[in-house]
Amino acid sequence: MTRGIDEAWVGGDNEFYDLFEIFKEYVQKFNEKYPGLLVEAENTMDHGFRLSIFFPNEKSLISLFDNVASKIAGLEKIGAEPDDMLKVSIENVKQVMDFVKNKLILFYERRGATSVIVELDKKKKMPELIFNKQSIENKEDPEFIICAHYALKDFKKDVDLKEIRLKFPANTLSPSIQSAGALKG
Repeated sequence: MTRGIDEAWVGGDNEFYDLFEIFKEYVQKFNEKYPGLLVEAENTMDHGFRLSIFFPNEKSLISLFDNVASKIAGLEKIGAEPDDMLKVSIENVKQVMDFVKNKLILFYERRGATSVIVELDKKKKMPELIFNKQSIENKEDPEFIICAHYALKDFKKDVDLKEIRLKFPANTLSPSIQSAGALKG
Protein backbone atom coordinates (compact mmCIF):
# COMPACT_ATOMS: atom_id res chain seq x y z
CA MET A 1 0.00 0.00 0.00
CA THR A 2 2.73 2.43 0.97
CA ARG A 3 4.56 1.71 -2.29
CA GLY A 4 1.50 2.75 -4.31
CA ILE A 5 1.09 5.90 -2.24
CA ASP A 6 4.78 6.77 -2.70
CA GLU A 7 4.51 6.31 -6.47
CA ALA A 8 1.40 8.49 -6.67
CA TRP A 9 3.10 11.24 -4.62
CA VAL A 10 6.33 11.19 -6.65
CA GLY A 11 4.36 11.23 -9.89
CA GLY A 12 2.33 14.25 -8.78
CA ASP A 13 -0.75 12.08 -9.18
CA ASN A 14 -4.04 13.40 -7.77
CA GLU A 15 -4.81 9.82 -6.77
CA PHE A 16 -2.27 10.28 -3.96
CA TYR A 17 -4.71 12.26 -1.83
CA ASP A 18 -7.47 9.67 -2.23
CA LEU A 19 -5.09 6.81 -1.45
CA PHE A 20 -3.61 8.67 1.50
CA GLU A 21 -7.05 9.21 3.08
CA ILE A 22 -7.86 5.51 2.72
CA PHE A 23 -4.46 4.63 4.14
CA LYS A 24 -4.99 6.90 7.17
CA GLU A 25 -8.27 5.08 7.80
CA TYR A 26 -6.43 1.76 7.49
CA VAL A 27 -3.69 2.90 9.90
CA GLN A 28 -6.29 3.97 12.47
CA LYS A 29 -7.93 0.54 12.31
CA PHE A 30 -4.51 -1.19 12.32
CA ASN A 31 -3.58 0.64 15.53
CA GLU A 32 -6.87 -0.49 17.05
CA LYS A 33 -6.19 -4.12 16.08
CA TYR A 34 -2.51 -4.11 17.13
CA PRO A 35 -2.23 -1.83 20.21
CA GLY A 36 1.39 -2.93 20.82
CA LEU A 37 2.38 -0.86 17.78
CA LEU A 38 1.54 2.73 17.00
CA VAL A 39 1.75 3.48 13.28
CA GLU A 40 1.44 7.05 12.05
CA ALA A 41 1.19 8.25 8.47
CA GLU A 42 1.77 11.82 7.46
CA ASN A 43 2.06 13.79 4.26
CA THR A 44 4.83 16.35 4.57
CA MET A 45 5.54 18.93 1.90
CA ASP A 46 9.31 18.43 2.03
CA HIS A 47 9.53 14.62 2.42
CA GLY A 48 6.25 13.45 0.95
CA PHE A 49 4.61 10.42 2.47
CA ARG A 50 6.15 9.34 5.79
CA LEU A 51 5.28 6.32 7.88
CA SER A 52 6.43 6.06 11.51
CA ILE A 53 6.33 3.03 13.79
CA PHE A 54 6.37 3.40 17.58
CA PHE A 55 6.26 0.95 20.49
CA PRO A 56 3.82 2.43 23.03
CA ASN A 57 4.27 -0.33 25.62
CA GLU A 58 7.98 0.44 25.95
CA LYS A 59 9.12 3.61 27.66
CA SER A 60 12.85 3.20 27.00
CA LEU A 61 15.26 1.82 24.44
CA ILE A 62 16.72 -0.46 27.10
CA SER A 63 13.37 -2.16 27.75
CA LEU A 64 12.84 -2.72 24.00
CA PHE A 65 16.32 -4.22 23.81
CA ASP A 66 15.82 -6.44 26.87
CA ASN A 67 12.34 -7.61 25.94
CA VAL A 68 12.78 -8.35 22.22
CA ALA A 69 15.82 -7.12 20.27
CA SER A 70 18.41 -8.93 22.40
CA LYS A 71 16.64 -12.25 21.82
CA ILE A 72 16.82 -12.18 18.03
CA ALA A 73 19.48 -14.51 16.65
CA GLY A 74 22.49 -12.98 14.94
CA LEU A 75 23.02 -9.88 17.11
CA GLU A 76 26.69 -9.00 16.67
CA LYS A 77 27.18 -5.32 17.51
CA ILE A 78 25.47 -2.66 19.57
CA GLY A 79 25.96 1.08 19.96
CA ALA A 80 24.47 4.54 19.99
CA GLU A 81 26.32 5.79 16.90
CA PRO A 82 27.59 3.95 13.79
CA ASP A 83 31.21 4.81 14.62
CA ASP A 84 30.93 3.55 18.21
CA MET A 85 29.59 0.05 17.67
CA LEU A 86 30.86 -2.63 20.07
CA LYS A 87 30.91 -6.38 19.64
CA VAL A 88 28.17 -7.97 21.74
CA SER A 89 29.39 -9.22 25.11
CA ILE A 90 27.98 -8.90 28.62
CA GLU A 91 30.41 -6.08 29.48
CA ASN A 92 29.86 -4.20 26.21
CA VAL A 93 26.08 -4.41 26.44
CA LYS A 94 26.22 -3.04 30.01
CA GLN A 95 28.58 -0.27 28.89
CA VAL A 96 26.38 0.72 25.94
CA MET A 97 23.19 0.57 28.01
CA ASP A 98 24.73 2.92 30.58
CA PHE A 99 24.91 5.74 28.03
CA VAL A 100 22.10 4.87 25.61
CA LYS A 101 19.34 7.40 26.09
CA ASN A 102 18.04 8.58 22.70
CA LYS A 103 19.34 6.20 20.03
CA LEU A 104 20.20 2.51 19.81
CA ILE A 105 21.77 0.80 16.81
CA LEU A 106 21.83 -2.98 16.58
CA PHE A 107 23.81 -4.86 13.95
CA TYR A 108 22.68 -8.39 13.06
CA GLU A 109 24.35 -10.95 10.82
CA ARG A 110 21.45 -12.97 9.38
CA ARG A 111 21.63 -14.05 5.75
CA GLY A 112 23.59 -10.87 5.22
CA ALA A 113 24.16 -7.84 7.37
CA THR A 114 21.29 -5.74 8.64
CA SER A 115 20.97 -2.91 11.13
CA VAL A 116 18.10 -1.87 13.35
CA ILE A 117 17.89 1.73 14.53
CA VAL A 118 15.56 2.73 17.33
CA GLU A 119 15.29 6.28 18.64
CA LEU A 120 13.43 7.59 21.66
CA ASP A 121 10.78 10.04 20.49
CA LYS A 122 10.92 12.88 23.00
CA LYS A 123 7.34 14.08 22.41
CA LYS A 124 5.71 10.67 22.59
CA LYS A 125 8.17 9.33 25.18
CA MET A 126 8.36 5.97 23.43
CA PRO A 127 10.79 4.18 21.08
CA GLU A 128 10.43 4.72 17.32
CA LEU A 129 11.76 2.27 14.75
CA ILE A 130 13.74 4.01 11.99
CA PHE A 131 13.07 1.35 9.40
CA ASN A 132 14.13 0.34 5.93
CA LYS A 133 11.18 -0.13 3.55
CA GLN A 134 12.58 -3.35 2.08
CA SER A 135 13.62 -5.04 5.31
CA ILE A 136 10.43 -4.23 7.22
CA GLU A 137 8.53 -6.45 4.75
CA ASN A 138 10.92 -9.41 5.14
CA LYS A 139 9.70 -11.93 7.76
CA GLU A 140 13.31 -12.96 8.47
CA ASP A 141 14.54 -9.43 9.16
CA PRO A 142 14.97 -8.21 12.78
CA GLU A 143 12.89 -5.09 12.08
CA PHE A 144 9.94 -7.27 11.02
CA ILE A 145 10.47 -9.64 13.97
CA ILE A 146 10.43 -6.77 16.48
CA CYS A 147 7.26 -5.32 14.97
CA ALA A 148 5.57 -8.74 14.80
CA HIS A 149 6.35 -9.34 18.49
CA TYR A 150 4.64 -6.14 19.58
CA ALA A 151 1.80 -6.43 17.05
CA LEU A 152 0.84 -9.94 18.07
CA LYS A 153 1.27 -9.53 21.80
CA ASP A 154 -2.22 -8.17 22.55
CA PHE A 155 -3.88 -8.03 19.13
CA LYS A 156 -7.65 -7.86 18.86
CA LYS A 157 -9.07 -10.61 16.65
CA ASP A 158 -12.43 -8.87 16.31
CA VAL A 159 -11.03 -5.79 14.50
CA ASP A 160 -11.28 -6.37 10.73
CA LEU A 161 -8.83 -4.71 8.33
CA LYS A 162 -10.00 -6.45 5.18
CA GLU A 163 -12.84 -4.05 4.38
CA ILE A 164 -10.54 -1.02 4.32
CA ARG A 165 -7.75 -2.92 2.55
CA LEU A 166 -10.14 -3.77 -0.28
CA LYS A 167 -10.62 -0.04 -0.99
CA PHE A 168 -7.06 0.07 -2.37
CA PRO A 169 -6.53 -0.64 -6.07
CA ALA A 170 -4.75 -4.01 -6.45
CA ASN A 171 -1.71 -2.42 -8.12
CA THR A 172 -0.99 -0.37 -4.97
CA LEU A 173 -0.68 -3.44 -2.74
CA SER A 174 2.62 -5.24 -2.21
CA PRO A 175 2.88 -8.69 -3.80
CA SER A 176 2.77 -10.32 -0.35
CA ILE A 177 -0.57 -8.64 0.46
CA GLN A 178 -1.96 -9.40 -3.01
CA SER A 179 -1.11 -13.10 -2.86
CA ALA A 180 -1.55 -13.95 0.81
CA GLY A 181 -3.73 -11.26 2.30
CA ALA A 182 -0.97 -10.45 4.81
CA LEU A 183 -2.21 -9.60 8.29
CA LYS A 184 -5.63 -11.02 7.44
CA GLY A 185 -8.65 -9.31 8.84
